[in-house]
Amino acid sequence: MRKGLWAIGGLIGLAIVGGICWSFAGRAVGGVDAPRQHLPRPVGHVDHAALLTGPFADGPSVTRACLKCHPESAKQVMRTGHWTWAGQKARLPGDQQLVAVGKRNLINNFCIHAGPNIEKCASCHVGYGWKDNAFDFGNAENVDCLACHEQTGAYQKGLAGYPEAGVDLLAAAKSVGRPTRKNCGECHFKGGGGDAVKHGDMDGSMFFPSERIDVHMGREGLHCVDCHRTRDHDIPGTRMASPDDTMPRVQCTDCHLQQPHRDARLDSHTRVVACQTCHIPRMAIDAPTKTYWDWSQAGQDGRPEDPHVYLKGKGSFQYAQNVRPEYYWYNGTGERYLTGQRIDPSTVVAINRPMGGPRDPQAKIWPFKVHRGKQIYDLKYKHLLTPQTWGKGGYWTEFDWDKACRLGSQATGLPYSGQYGFVETVMYWPLSHMVQSADKALQCLDCHSPNGVMDWQRLGYPRDPAFRPDNWIGADRFRVARTGPPAKTAEPGPVKLDLTPGAWRGAATGMIFSPQRIADSALNLANKSSLTQPWDVHAQRLLECASCHPSMDHPAKTVATLRVPLEGASRRVAGGFRSGDRTWRCEDCHRAEATHDWLPYRQAHFARLACEACHIAEVHAPALRKLDWTMLDARGLPRAEWNGLDGDPRDPLVRITGFRPEMVPKPEPDGRPRFAPVNGVTTVFWTEETGEGPGPRRSQAVPQEVLRKAFLAGPNHHPEILKALDRDGDGTLSDAELVLDSPEKIDAARRRLVAVGVTNPDLATSVEQRDLHHGVGPKRTAVRTCESCHGPDSILSDPASGEAYVFGLSRWRWIDVFGAVILGSVTLSAGVHAGLRVWIARRRRRSEGGPGADAAVNQPVPSTLGEGQERERA
Repeated sequence: MRKGLWAIGGLIGLAIVGGICWSFAGRAVGGVDAPRQHLPRPVGHVDHAALLTGPFADGPSVTRACLKCHPESAKQVMRTGHWTWAGQKARLPGDQQLVAVGKRNLINNFCIHAGPNIEKCASCHVGYGWKDNAFDFGNAENVDCLACHEQTGAYQKGLAGYPEAGVDLLAAAKSVGRPTRKNCGECHFKGGGGDAVKHGDMDGSMFFPSERIDVHMGREGLHCVDCHRTRDHDIPGTRMASPDDTMPRVQCTDCHLQQPHRDARLDSHTRVVACQTCHIPRMAIDAPTKTYWDWSQAGQDGRPEDPHVYLKGKGSFQYAQNVRPEYYWYNGTGERYLTGQRIDPSTVVAINRPMGGPRDPQAKIWPFKVHRGKQIYDLKYKHLLTPQTWGKGGYWTEFDWDKACRLGSQATGLPYSGQYGFVETVMYWPLSHMVQSADKALQCLDCHSPNGVMDWQRLGYPRDPAFRPDNWIGADRFRVARTGPPAKTAEPGPVKLDLTPGAWRGAATGMIFSPQRIADSALNLANKSSLTQPWDVHAQRLLECASCHPSMDHPAKTVATLRVPLEGASRRVAGGFRSGDRTWRCEDCHRAEATHDWLPYRQAHFARLACEACHIAEVHAPALRKLDWTMLDARGLPRAEWNGLDGDPRDPLVRITGFRPEMVPKPEPDGRPRFAPVNGVTTVFWTEETGEGPGPRRSQAVPQEVLRKAFLAGPNHHPEILKALDRDGDGTLSDAELVLDSPEKIDAARRRLVAVGVTNPDLATSVEQRDLHHGVGPKRTAVRTCESCHGPDSILSDPASGEAYVFGLSRWRWIDVFGAVILGSVTLSAGVHAGLRVWIARRRRRSEGGPGADAAVNQPVPSTLGEGQERERA
């Protein structure tokens, strides 16, 4: 019975503990963007090398072998757009009839039309033998299984989709497996007639990309089918669907949260801004993509040929590399020009056009590659023509537009009057690849600035929706350069980081409040390419000084500042300022509890650390370490020493290494000291006595004007100073000679001060700890590891003052002594206790049995109880 109760109690205890752990785990995972959890798990692959023995005479013979084990697969393929090349539904102009449209019967402004050129174009069809309208779309043996599944990398398709001569079909068949980027890219990366021609976000660099090209494929190792999840061989992911079509689409939210940033300001954008807009800031990163194709220039003899400039058979081109996309509203559907529609030649003809607008709840701002061109049309019928470009009689063979258009008309049935001209056309290609990580995505000022990437009027806004006349932030105003003294002009331009003492207001802290990426600055920074974060994340989010330091006498500033909270719900607008505090604090806008669920002992950390301790753990600009006013240089300035510099601060190309600020306990408004970053500035200066009469005298610093009068004479130092300090006799004082490192130098300086009227000059030193509140980095650069604070290389300064104790870092002598005393006392007590027990036991044995007592101890003691008493005792 007792064992049963113990078992029941144990089960209840395990259930309670398990429930607690589950609740905490759920709370930690909830709301966290975990895309890998949503990726499909690939089905285990069966090695086909032993199953397919061949020989195979042609492609259809391979398909017949596949169908023996996969009898339904070909039928599934034959229901998809990859087979029919007409996978979308669209309504004919002026008619309610739905027709199937696609590559098979649509016009583009690249190679124009597949119909008359199908034998050539079918090299990218998932079938065998499509060379004319007699192709049998119902024959399962015409399906090409190898196009998507072979893994040798040597399989190539040729005319009409047949394998190229010399392809080892048996090796290709034995290699079949899950489709990879190589399978998909052989066609999709080379659309439009060559690598990178058609798509601005897909090219040969995507076969084996680095993270620099695409974060999903490069860093995470994803393949196309990880996102384009196939069901019954139907692959979702059309570029621009018809409004009448219901084709499935691939969405970022298939894996990511709808609002993944854990930042209310950023997440508020996801309602109207597509993920791709920010995370695909540039297209055609490595391989240039075609942006303009002028067919009217084709056929010219004697013109130099270059595949990126001009070809006689195709005309002239324009290419662009690593360029910004164009941005338009897009709800996932688009208008399509259908073959035979009338056009207006006086305008640019849109072959397709994204649909949506600012009042469309389904529309978002998307990035597009826009391809513009000039192509042939019928002057009489006013529709785009479909010339035959490839093969016998095609334009690439005979350079005869009239003949090419007649052959094209015969193939497609489109009327041709015999009169042709050329018209400007445009096509829009939405971008979804070449995705960049968060540190390379568009930042606030990339869009919300006078030189931003958005054309707000084209998007339907009268101006930038983030524009506020009272606090507009211009991009030029915050570019940081290092080009010497500041320009003496009112013209806008880069901010000059002048390290002349007194010229830079941020010199004492090293703080730069700028939205610019540090790597984009003109400073000579160590490890510059890795510093992709902004100088200050708040400046990047379009905050300005008055956002956190508003005037108490300016109601508009007090009420309107920071209407959009950061990092979750805000607690500050309704309540205003805390009593006696005129400056917003971090917790007025941020809720640390909601964003630090990964942090153990959160309350203990919040009670001991200021936010800045983790978010300003490193300063990337130089800051003053020491100002020596004891002797001025020839310019009348003090000698300065800097943190974060490797070289002469007067050199515009001096290497800036940055530095780690001190972390010291600082009193907070709630009365509790918290570790916060500071920059200590030591100042050495001359003092003089002031005051008259019998009262106490006070000391004050000697003004700079007086120091100049005492130590300088014209453009150089006073002769008496030169005599005492100029050791090399060159008539000037170097930085090393300016140091008053001997009694003789000090006396010479003191005599000069007395000579200009300074009373009792004396040397003094002050150390000032300058608080750091700017230069806040994004969360990815914040301190997140325990070893950063609780270890020998801690970012925290030694808190030996007694104001705090940090595990793994602090060494307080009295704690060490106290611990040693306790350890010694416990050890001694245990030893004494054990020794006493042994000693007492031996004395007892001796007293009870004499010399032979030790042997008698082990003898059994006879019982004096009766038999019944023995049983009862047992």
